[in-house]
Amino acid sequence: MNSVAAMVAALLCIAHGSVETCMAPKRARHVLAGTGAEGDFELVLKEETVATGRWSGNKLWPGALALLGRLSELAPRAPRARVLELGCGLPLLAAALAQLGAEVCATDHPSVMDQVRAAVKEELIEGLSSSAIQRLRFEPLQWGEPLNLTPCGFQAVDLIVGADLVYDGFPVDALYQSLKELMGMYSGTVMLALQPRRFPMTAALREPRLVASFLKRFAQDGFQVSVEATTSEDLGLAQQPRRENQSASEGLVIATITTSDSAPLRRNAGSRLVYRREELST
Repeated sequence: MNSVAAMVAALLCIAHGSVETCMAPKRARHVLAGTGAEGDFELVLKEETVATGRWSGNKLWPGALALLGRLSELAPRAPRARVLELGCGLPLLAAALAQLGAEVCATDHPSVMDQVRAAVKEELIEGLSSSAIQRLRFEPLQWGEPLNLTPCGFQAVDLIVGADLVYDGFPVDALYQSLKELMGMYSGTVMLALQPRRFPMTAALREPRLVASFLKRFAQDGFQVSVEATTSEDLGLAQQPRRENQSASEGLVIATITTSDSAPLRRNAGSRLVYRREELST
């Protein structure tokens, strides 16, 4: 559909309905299958606003899938590995890592933690084993604020992860401060999925190099930073809808930030998740 046709369709929709209904993004079911700590599993995330309301985290963004695909091949699958996620939103990434066997602390802004927890309590994420639920913890974390206690009581963390955290209008400086503090506390590895896209839907940032400048700050402060581009071969990206003639992997990178004390990450041979997307009627 070209832009003129799309505009006409939107105006017709608004004429016969509400603006909120017409402008709402398409909802989907996201299905993940793999083998975890308790054997084979299938997790299903249903994007649903009834339980969690309309908010920026109430959607599975491509970065979370790409990051999950990379993480599923690494040490978090090992027993007792501990993972801290920033900006978890609907916590499919955290839930999947818990199902794979990791101890996970999923964090987000204090104002949205009720929505985050509702995704599990209201079974918007289906298929979690009872053991995985016990391994999945939630805690509010406001970027830029001093950490008085260790998140979720974790005394050690192997990985700090996050997807789609750097956008126009987001507190990027506060995110940088919190990541530095957490890396100083845990000496862990950070893995982020970042995409230069204006939040939440449009294609371009007002500051196109925002992601690059964010990562450059870590390198200037003595951290080791490596960046890998994603492709349509990464988990779930080929199944995501194109926006403004761009694929879901357009500009999406996986950044790894380490210190000299960070433990090397080990890959698990043969570890692989399978993903499918199912559109839901509105």
